[in-house]
Amino acid sequence: MGSAGLAAASADTQFGAVTVEKEPLGPGIEEPTGPAIELDAEQYAIDYGVTTQEAVRRLERIPELKPVLQGIADAEKGRVAGRSIVHEPEFGGWIYLVGEHEATTATMELLSRNKDVFLELGATHTLAELDAAMSERSNFESIPDSMRARIAYREIDIRSNSLVIAINGDVAPVPLNETSATGPLGSAPIESLPLPQAAAALEDILESNTGLPFTVTIDAAAQPDSIHGGEHNDSNSYECTSAFAVLDGSTRGMLTAGHCGDITTHRRSRTTAHTGSSYTATHQDTVWGDDGDSSWYTTSQWESDDFYASTTTTRDAAGYEVRSNMNGDYVCHFGISSGYSCGTVVKTNHDPSYPACGWWLGCDNRWVKVEGPTLKSCSGDSGGPWFLVFTAYGVHSGSDNSSDCTAAGTDFATFTAIDDVLRDLDLTYATS
Repeated sequence: MGSAGLAAASADTQFGAVTVEKEPLGPGIEEPTGPAIELDAEQYAIDYGVTTQEAVRRLERIPELKPVLQGIADAEKGRVAGRSIVHEPEFGGWIYLVGEHEATTATMELLSRNKDVFLELGATHTLAELDAAMSERSNFESIPDSMRARIAYREIDIRSNSLVIAINGDVAPVPLNETSATGPLGSAPIESLPLPQAAAALEDILESNTGLPFTVTIDAAAQPDSIHGGEHNDSNSYECTSAFAVLDGSTRGMLTAGHCGDITTHRRSRTTAHTGSSYTATHQDTVWGDDGDSSWYTTSQWESDDFYASTTTTRDAAGYEVRSNMNGDYVCHFGISSGYSCGTVVKTNHDPSYPACGWWLGCDNRWVKVEGPTLKSCSGDSGGPWFLVFTAYGVHSGSDNSSDCTAAGTDFATFTAIDDVLRDLDLTYATS
């Protein structure tokens, strides 16, 4: 980023043909002073890693920078590719101009009096040109029909001087079928490519057909109706918690406990309340009895690899631990009834002796047992995620009580190890 300038100019300054006047603030908007700015400055200081004093200075400076940027824009008509207040790596005003030739004398005079205003040259298109291109439908007609429903949003990126299209990262590639091209990735239909390749291919198509700069990105957070681990699900018999997203080939689904029955509904709720959006679930397969306690189901929504670790925060799944390596690990779980709590793995060869396993010797001894002074578990937590930070450990199975959702009522809890679950259900763990 190029920069020029010397000390801050006054709010009302005239340089040649350019008059920089401080514009009046909008209706009901006051100057940023007093307790209000101090409160906002405290949050700004946290966000940008500066002192509160520096944060106050910056917030007070912003209204003074805007008329300076407007003055430069007026002096450089037909060249402005973008302008903005910037906060990192340096704080100040920033303006981007088309071409490499020098700015006008009036602009240079304004810059000379404002060390915190930065000028950058070399843009190809003005903001007005990109704005008009964004509104011209013909510039987007080369997007294949199969991809149009996957567009999350469009916008203009003034930094890259390009039109931005975001592909919804919560929509899986369309599986190849017998009538599709089956050669190298380059010959496959764009909707069947992995998302990074699909984005690159779409960018090439748009730029070659329009001559405009495009940036195609993948937006994983664009789908508000994704479902997650740590949410409410129920069958005709039980209300339970979802655990982690899984894959059967190209088909995504969600794990829960096998004893929960055939799940018929998934709710976007992280409590026992029947609130939030709900979606029909289709049961796929179950392991319940001697070999474990897990099942999986599909829905009409994208099963996100993010899982809830509390009622308000999600974590991005980054892999899983195997049962043989779990002894002594500190692990946590989340359930719609008891919420979030943690404990220590004390056994990796536990037999819970569920009646479903039959009489005598009970279940195979491969459940994982957890104990801890603050550990909580009760009815409704079944099927929920066990994890440590971003690593999955297993699917909640049960505890020594079903009605007391406090630590005082829970001596231990059990879960089915995630590697056993994946093997028994013939699934893979979804991390994207």
